[in-house]
Amino acid sequence: MTLIELVLAIVVMGICVVSVLSLLSSISVRSATTLARSQATSVAASYLEFILAQPYGNIAGYDGLDHTGAVDATGSAVVGLERYRVQVTARGTTLGSGAFTTPAMRIQVTVTDPTGAATFITGYRTNYSGLGEVLY
Repeated sequence: MTLIELVLAIVVMGICVVSVLSLLSSISVRSATTLARSQATSVAASYLEFILAQPYGNIAGYDGLDHTGAVDATGSAVVGLERYRVQVTARGTTLGSGAFTTPAMRIQVTVTDPTGAATFITGYRTNYSGLGEVLY
């Protein structure tokens, strides 16, 4: 192998290594964003599930809830989620039409992750004949 061939092989290997490293770098950045969004979705689902489990008459009390940092059911801060913002709106509405209407509460949980992206989940809680059925 001549010196020219050796230098050419080193250049080709260098180009390959740079390409692979740039690919890995972009994948790791996307992975962090995906993790933040996945956590935001889990936090929103947890809040919605907790609120829907409450008696129908208590749901309106969650309207306007605004937490900086997620908290658990006991009100304790969840470690690692301090930079997430959770907001809840709970509004009265009706579902159905005509003689088939039933009162309901529309609950929307919005979670803003550390990247600034907002994730929201909406659920409805009915008070059909006092049974308090849950609709997703």
